[in-house]
Amino acid sequence: MTPLRLVLFVRGNTPRSASAIRAVKGACSGRSSDARSLQVVDVCQEPALVSQYNIVATPTLLTIGEAGERRWVGEVGEAQLQDCFAGEPYGQ
Repeated sequence: MTPLRLVLFVRGNTPRSASAIRAVKGACSGRSSDARSLQVVDVCQEPALVSQYNIVATPTLLTIGEAGERRWVGEVGEAQLQDCFAGEPYGQ
């Protein structure tokens, strides 16, 4: 099984960025760290990654795993995070 890689793109040290980071880290806690990794990317600090992944808005949560790449744009809520770990199709 390929570990799930999560990449959270945020913009600066804003309340919205902090909220997204807390939500994703909270969802990751209690789960096996062998099953996933989390990278937080500040779009202001790492423009090359923004370009590489075609990020157009923040926050954006990108998941990379066996099923390919999926992304959630905007507020990262409990439903999106559950989908992320459950492997459910996004947008439903």
